Amino acid sequence: VCSSEARETPEPVMNAANFALAEQLVNPQYIRQGAQARHARESLLASLLAQRRLPDSGWDELSIDLALHELASMDSNNFLGNAGVGEREGRVFCPLVARRHYRLAHGIGRSGDIAETQPKAAGSSLLLKLANALALDLLRRAGAPSLGGALVLPLATGMSISLVLLAMRKLRPAATHVLWPRLDQKACLKAILLAGLTPVIIPGRLCGDQIETDVEALKAHLTELGAERVLCVLSSTSCFAPRASDKVLALARLCQFEGVPHVVNNAYGVQSRMLMKALEAAAQNGRVDAVIQSTDKNLLVPVGGAIVAAFGRGPGAVHSKALLAAVASSYAGRASAAPIVDAFVTMLYMGAQGYAKLVAEREANMQFLAEAVGKVAEAHGERLLVSAANPISIAVTLGGCLCQLTGPPGQLADPGAAGDGAVTGVAALRASEYTAFGAQLFKRLCSGTRVVVPTERKTIDGILIIGFGAHVPAYPHVYFTVAAALGQTRDEINVFARRLDAVFREFEKAHVHRALRAAGTVPVCFVAAPAAAESGGDAAGEQNGDRARGPGGIA
Repeated sequence: VCSSEARETPEPVMNAANFALAEQLVNPQYIRQGAQARHARESLLASLLAQRRLPDSGWDELSIDLALHELASMDSNNFLGNAGVGEREGRVFCPLVARRHYRLAHGIGRSGDIAETQPKAAGSSLLLKLANALALDLLRRAGAPSLGGALVLPLATGMSISLVLLAMRKLRPAATHVLWPRLDQKACLKAILLAGLTPVIIPGRLCGDQIETDVEALKAHLTELGAERVLCVLSSTSCFAPRASDKVLALARLCQFEGVPHVVNNAYGVQSRMLMKALEAAAQNGRVDAVIQSTDKNLLVPVGGAIVAAFGRGPGAVHSKALLAAVASSYAGRASAAPIVDAFVTMLYMGAQGYAKLVAEREANMQFLAEAVGKVAEAHGERLLVSAANPISIAVTLGGCLCQLTGPPGQLADPGAAGDGAVTGVAALRASEYTAFGAQLFKRLCSGTRVVVPTERKTIDGILIIGFGAHVPAYPHVYFTVAAALGQTRDEINVFARRLDAVFREFEKAHVHRALRAAGTVPVCFVAAPAAAESGGDAAGEQNGDRARGPGGIA
């Protein structure tokens, strides 16, 4: 180990005695001025320790840097003259790594409880306590003032959901099923399966363009299984349009009535005041045991962290508090401090005013994005799908004159009518030709769009999902989605709109003109051909029996 670098300690604190000595070397007036500036920064840390909430105005970088060095100096690996003889003493070989982590090398928590104080790392333990306090204050300000506790985890959202479910199993050992309103993102489903539980997948209900929670179907499954066999209802707020946020209030009331826990996947919902207020209403009028949100999506930090929050008031507050404690005590071993430091530093840098400004800008950008994309879509015979209950994501039809749906309302025309996926007598675009639209956007440096072909089939751990990406088995449109996320700028939206227009023109040139030439003057329509099922297909779903339960496109 490079001892001169890896064991280097932070600069010593300039206390009153040191300032007095400094006055013997430099004009006392200048020293006193420097002391005042130093005391101003020290007062920020004192205020943070006393109030344990977000500063109104964000800290400057030097103040944050000073605070981190002070905290690091309290960990034993940075003690002057420390002789470590244990198997893990916070030694760091590379100076670059040591500086990157501010020499906070001991990690967070103790083996068996991530929230417990670590004797060798008083500074790191204090940092976790402060990070949890700042996260709780931020969530309260975002629209859920009755929250009573928060725990910042060095795990991304999906793994954090798994940890919550595993902790809940200790509280409800006889329960084996999770009722999950279908959300076509793999994380939730994999989190349930990783915890060794059986997902009961509840397809949404199509209401116009929007996909909504089918509360009655979920209630029917709950009655069929019996409350004692249901570990929890796992609902979601943030999602891809045209799926709406789950009806968390109705689900919370149902869970309170039936005595079943309710966990909410609020992955990127903190940036929406509408979603946070919906969670607050759910917790005050029903049961919400835990809310899980991503740090990278809501705090603009690197991927790798999540915040698990518990309500301190409301019908389910007692259960919520117990679950949060169980989550902390279920974490195996010590935890990496890196994602927690990222969240802590960012919250200090943003401050309450900075975060509120970001949220307000995001909400304004949502309207701006809808107008900009809607204008381009209309010029090419497309339209925005109406999903008013989704405040973050926008869906746009794809294929205007290419996609003629001939089935009953809410269903695709039979994609297998011609054997090879084309409707008899009609030219057809395959799924890959639609998804190439998204690939062309990506080539033009537009990231984040998702093209959804409702006939796609996906097998996830032996569970066949029909219409994957569309949240229901037979959505009536091919479409793509975009989002107005935290930190997005209007310049990005304007650039995207111009590039989207160019890609639309290429798409039409490649497919519409070709089809019209082939058909002469007869109008041509295209339908999405089904993507080939993954290995295992229907057979895999059938062989898994009760591995996953649920109607409407789930085997």
